[in-house]
Amino acid sequence: MASDGTTTGPVLETAQHTYVPQLESAGRARKFVQAVLRDWGIHPDDIELGMLLVSEAVTNAVIHCGGRPQLVDLQVYLGLEEVTFVVTDRNQGVIVLREQTPQATNGKGVFLIHSLAREWSVSVLPDGAGNVLIWTIAGSPMAMIV
Repeated sequence: MASDGTTTGPVLETAQHTYVPQLESAGRARKFVQAVLRDWGIHPDDIELGMLLVSEAVTNAVIHCGGRPQLVDLQVYLGLEEVTFVVTDRNQGVIVLREQTPQATNGKGVFLIHSLAREWSVSVLPDGAGNVLIWTIAGSPMAMIV
């Protein structure tokens, strides 16, 4: 994964969608990712994983928007051996990986991303507005139909 969150090799395809921070946004993002990855010939197991990770990231962005009017951006990049998902929001909090216990009631989304993604990272964007960028990469190489 490159430092800007995209694939390390050539980018073969890209897709992008923007969401209003509503609870329905995670479901819409899942359907968008499913359609895009299916069109790209990605293996069904990786489609499911991509849908789960994007759903968790978008849900996190929606929950932590604090009711402020903002948008959540989703970008998907297809590389030679990976699919990269970039979710950008306008939240001022920093996303952190929390230790999970059976009693934990939150923080499970980031834990899932940490556990299931090949690589993941979070960074505060440099524009000073407190923007947060989270990216995840599907956990196994893509299965291209040749």
